[in-house]
Amino acid sequence: MFGATSNVSTTGVLFTTSEALTGPIQHTITLEGSVRLRCIGNVLRTEHHAHAALGSFQVAATLEHYEFVRAEQHKAAPTV
Repeated sequence: MFGATSNVSTTGVLFTTSEALTGPIQHTITLEGSVRLRCIGNVLRTEHHAHAALGSFQVAATLEHYEFVRAEQHKAAPTV
């Protein structure tokens, strides 16, 4: 699953994706270049956006643990 990050802070992330999400989540945020941030947190809310593309959901999640990952260490996780 792929998504687009709207906002990220030291405690949480807001992103848009095609699926509604709930509960614990593990995801990867790709920063400038090939820098990746593997994150673990909990979904706080999921909202369907009727005005956006069909099947578009905005998800707010906590960032409870994160680590920088080199490209060769990157394991399959949803990219946000």
